[in-house]
Amino acid sequence: MKRRDFLKATSLASLALSVNGIPIHAFGQEGEHSKTRNSNGKILVLIRLSGGNDGLNTVISLDRYSELSNARSNILIPSTAVLPLSGSSTTGLHPAMTALKNMYNNGKVNIVQGVSYPDPNYSHFRASDIYSSASDASMFLNTGWIGRFIDSQFPGAPSAYPSPTFQDPLSIEIGSVTSSVLVGSQGLNGFTISDIDNFYNITMGTVDPAPSTRGGNELTYVRFIAQQTQAYTVRIQTASLAGSNSVTYPTGNELADQLKIVAKLISGGLNTPVYIVTLNGFDTHSLQVDPGNHAIGYHADLLGALSDAIGAFQLDLETQNLDNKVTGLTFSEFGRRIISNGSDGTDHGEAAPMIVFGSAVNPSILGTSPVLPAVPTVDDNIPMQHDFRQVYSTILTDWFGMSQTSVNTIMNGTAYQWLPIFATTPLPIRLLSFTSDVKRCEVTLHWESSSEVNADHYEILYSSNGEDYMSVGNVACRGFSSTYTFDHTPKEGMAFYKLKMFDIDMKAGFSQVLSLNISCNDSVVHVYPNPADMALHVDVKGQKGMVLLALVNADGRIVKTVVNQNDNSIIDTKNLPDGYYSLVMTNADGHKEFHKILVKH
Repeated sequence: MKRRDFLKATSLASLALSVNGIPIHAFGQEGEHSKTRNSNGKILVLIRLSGGNDGLNTVISLDRYSELSNARSNILIPSTAVLPLSGSSTTGLHPAMTALKNMYNNGKVNIVQGVSYPDPNYSHFRASDIYSSASDASMFLNTGWIGRFIDSQFPGAPSAYPSPTFQDPLSIEIGSVTSSVLVGSQGLNGFTISDIDNFYNITMGTVDPAPSTRGGNELTYVRFIAQQTQAYTVRIQTASLAGSNSVTYPTGNELADQLKIVAKLISGGLNTPVYIVTLNGFDTHSLQVDPGNHAIGYHADLLGALSDAIGAFQLDLETQNLDNKVTGLTFSEFGRRIISNGSDGTDHGEAAPMIVFGSAVNPSILGTSPVLPAVPTVDDNIPMQHDFRQVYSTILTDWFGMSQTSVNTIMNGTAYQWLPIFATTPLPIRLLSFTSDVKRCEVTLHWESSSEVNADHYEILYSSNGEDYMSVGNVACRGFSSTYTFDHTPKEGMAFYKLKMFDIDMKAGFSQVLSLNISCNDSVVHVYPNPADMALHVDVKGQKGMVLLALVNADGRIVKTVVNQNDNSIIDTKNLPDGYYSLVMTNADGHKEFHKILVKH
């Protein structure tokens, strides 16, 4: 077929010249598809560890080492080889992760322990869908959380973009398969680069070679025209040519090759808010370690590649003064079992750590070392401490600056507990906890700080709708680690509280948001202490008949129940894992009252 006939017979000609009616060469001009960009300029890089990463050999619990030895002696990393983390005597990293260890010690890494979700699925495909859609295990959704985020931030996506005011891809995924995480309500909200060679074909205006035959020549032309139909090709080419890499990336490292591209595009001025890259090979059912030296082997090679690639990427951004606008997150579709198998590997399991990195993170370990049985079986799993949607929600609120209401919509209508992942301001105030008690219509806020050097005061903000906050009081800082309380009488119904923390230069940062349901009935409920250590006291007065008290953990499971008859009840908490719980009080009429409890030993 002649090229002229080919163009007449297909729609590629018009696609190559315009997208949504906007000529590619005229993207800088005003047009009917102009939209106001709704983005704060921050960038998220998602790193998928495909296959299910073994978290116990990644973030290693030195305080659980005897239990680890009982469970996986044939693959366990020697304790002497574990890389120490600054300020932690209980946790270290795999010996292949030197770059990430250095980043943690330099304040650039946050580790979230025990990440999973209730009723986990151990199928690669289904578990990947759950992490992509941010759904419950029983929900089946056609959209991804990033796709819904882009729907919210870029109205009319994807058909209204590129527009004269936002010409860049709304997201970019590097990989042979486009994941469902980018799917929005109206279609795919992203641009896919199938592989590294494809990226360089785009930037250089070339295509993969075809046989030097008549058919091969036509195939080359088809490939070229198809590539030119991509609406964002010109912008990617421009950013790639304008951008640079300031450091040498490790060779023979597929993740480093991808992150090198991401850094170059960011350096070149591309304003794409989300990038997704993948490191394959984490389904380590066998030969996970070298039998003669567990510190090396297949899993070590993967973790070394991960660490080296992130280390080079972070240094590249820092050298170009781009690090304050970029945050990265590693995730996998599930973890591995506590016990190893007979093939020097591990099988599909539940929870695993997530790693958040960048110059804006709060350098810490969230959660405790996983609780492991003394005599494990093949059915034992690492217990969940944090829902993965807590991490997603915190990124959306603290990194992208979204309202809690918008985040709840993206998270399928559910509000998830905030996590202190980001050092949102350079304030000298660090909160250890922020909790509340509810006594009829009265709310008592409690918070504890670990540092208040050069700190001035706290402003207490209240909202009845989660959007519009008003100041209801101020509390002066004491200048050292302290515990505070503040009383307030809100409207009946939902009440939202957060702290605005000021330093002496009047720079301000915010705490997480507390959500409370206020019911002004005749009962008087007093819950103390909060945080609880050995026991939680619950005083109930003014109820007719018995009241059922239930303590519910973060994954929705009831861990303690007590029947109260208008007196003081004591709930034993000394053996409960640290973390947030909900105390649910149900009276004889079926009315429920909720109290957020922090257990901290």
